[in-house]
Amino acid sequence: MARKLLFFLTAIILLQLVPISQGQNIIPEVEIQCDQPAPIDVYPGATRTTIIYCSIQNSNPYNVKVEITYQGGVLVIAGPASVTVGAGSEITFQAAVRGELRQSVGSQVVSITSQVTEASGAPVSAITQPEEVKLLVVINQFSRLRVEAAESLVTMGIGNEIDLDFWVYNDGNGRDQFNLEISNKEYLEESGWSVLSPMSSVEIDSLSAPEKVRITLIAPPRISSNNFTVLGNGSHQQVFNLEFKVTSEFSISNEGIANYQIAETSIKLIEPNDSLIARSLAFPNTIFSIFAICSAALFFNYSRFNTKSPTVATPNLHR
Repeated sequence: MARKLLFFLTAIILLQLVPISQGQNIIPEVEIQCDQPAPIDVYPGATRTTIIYCSIQNSNPYNVKVEITYQGGVLVIAGPASVTVGAGSEITFQAAVRGELRQSVGSQVVSITSQVTEASGAPVSAITQPEEVKLLVVINQFSRLRVEAAESLVTMGIGNEIDLDFWVYNDGNGRDQFNLEISNKEYLEESGWSVLSPMSSVEIDSLSAPEKVRITLIAPPRISSNNFTVLGNGSHQQVFNLEFKVTSEFSISNEGIANYQIAETSIKLIEPNDSLIARSLAFPNTIFSIFAICSAALFFNYSRFNTKSPTVATPNLHR
């Protein structure tokens, strides 16, 4: 009952303020329009903000006060709480929308609601209705990754096999595919290593558990390079690095610059002293073997062709 009474009192005030022509609506109304905002970047260091540009048009022959409210879910929206629009004029205002750091890729509906609360200073909230504008705010995807080696340093002997484990993390805000490679594989193979990598890529959800990638290495049968050090026990040691490179496929396709990281594991390759002694004797042993074979052949030939029987003294039985 009180609301109806307020409606009639407000209508009477408006009728006194403004002459009503035929067909004119006495309830004050405005028209609000908002532009679709630009997407929001939420990577570390980004502003994480976009701006919504809006306008309010008042076609009434009197000033109006318009109250504005905002709804954005997980997004934070800041804008004017109210504006005053002159008779037959239009104003513009801005609302800033801020996303969370590393917010998941996707979209969020935001709404801006306006309602005329005063007309020529008279309260009219009882007879006006709110008008809502809905917009879609897009959260851009970005790539981030981390790569960790399970062991930074390993030691192994010549001809041995070892498994090296690496962990790949997706620190971006969306599912991503990561390309895997051994960036110095050619050098290792030229040095006698066998490098076995069963996976060329892996897909990982945003901020999920890391993916383990295993690389198998088979060491060369000996240290052939001159770039080695001699240990106290006479063994030879040579140090190699395995460079495990991981690249975000999303960065290549959408960001224009390849986003990658490299994790290294150092490998100490040991050739024992006894192996070195055997190698040093390999060449003299070969010469000795050839000499023995040749000597045997000469002896055999001498025995075969020297067939003359020795002279044997025969006793004289007749005198």
